[in-house]
Amino acid sequence: MARTRKTTAEVADLIRNGKRIPTTVEVENHAIRFYPRHWLNRWDENMPVIPSVFQSGEKDSKGRLTLSRGDLFTLGTMVETAQNAVNFYVAVCSWDAGAKARDIYRRIPTLSETDVGEKFLGGIMLAQDSNLESEVAYRFFWRREQYRLKGLGPAFFTKLLYFAAGFDTLSD
Repeated sequence: MARTRKTTAEVADLIRNGKRIPTTVEVENHAIRFYPRHWLNRWDENMPVIPSVFQSGEKDSKGRLTLSRGDLFTLGTMVETAQNAVNFYVAVCSWDAGAKARDIYRRIPTLSETDVGEKFLGGIMLAQDSNLESEVAYRFFWRREQYRLKGLGPAFFTKLLYFAAGFDTLSD
């Protein structure tokens, strides 16, 4: 897999030196590998149905699946039910954490919250509403009990909102 990821310093250097920065396609194709077993080893009866993202694609020789930014934007547009919202959350978390089990361990408790799928769904629907400013969805996840989830703070729910808002938020 080609490396398209650039640090802020690398992008600044590319711009400063007049070199090419990653294209929208390269950004969309930026992919990571993750271990479904990191989730499945901790999944319990207090959590929603196991997400379909664990069955998508072909595992490599180490048991990892691959997710790209484009996959996440697509999944974000498919969120119409509480279960879709949970699947989307797990996909975004998996993409963010990559192969690090520690980061999955931090995201699992959120899935045991009461009405977790409905809370995700409500916040994601706000992010997708073109009649609302994106800060409205941010405020609802951060300040409204209706959508607030233990273990889901701004550092992470902004990733959900970013991918839920759709790929057209990026431009060349």
